[in-house]
Amino acid sequence: MPSTASGLRLPPLDPVSLTLLSSVGHSGRAVPRDAQSLLPFGGYVSTKTTVENYYSGIAKKDGWQLLISNDIAFVGPGSNTRGKDAYVEATSRFLRVVSGCSVKELVIERDKAFAIVRYDLLSPKGNTARSDVAELLTIADDKITSSTIFFDTAAFRDFMAKG
Repeated sequence: MPSTASGLRLPPLDPVSLTLLSSVGHSGRAVPRDAQSLLPFGGYVSTKTTVENYYSGIAKKDGWQLLISNDIAFVGPGSNTRGKDAYVEATSRFLRVVSGCSVKELVIERDKAFAIVRYDLLSPKGNTARSDVAELLTIADDKITSSTIFFDTAAFRDFMAKG
């Protein structure tokens, strides 16, 4: 069991307690958002969990849609959309050629997450490729409210042209 500086032994905290601790602080007083990074786990339990669940759902091609805000803003090379329906449609279309994905890097800062995600691609003709995508996500109320992506569009275009 963890202990305090005075030697008082504390039981382990569950995720709900950690979330409350990160937003309220040890004294029970509200902690300014800028000070949350000084608290255990940086006060970002909810953002991290949402993002991990999203990428887990993307890998399974199931459940990720539940984590998308109704008014999500998406920015990508040559495409800007607003709204869950447009985002789900575009992502579902992309996932048709995805055979796997893995998060290579993940950085959480308050309500933002930056990820480098490797997508393994498989075309209808059996061609394969890999695409590393930089993704910046914003989270609010356990939903993704914005997504901005960067990737090698020329390589992806060539892959898609080969079919």
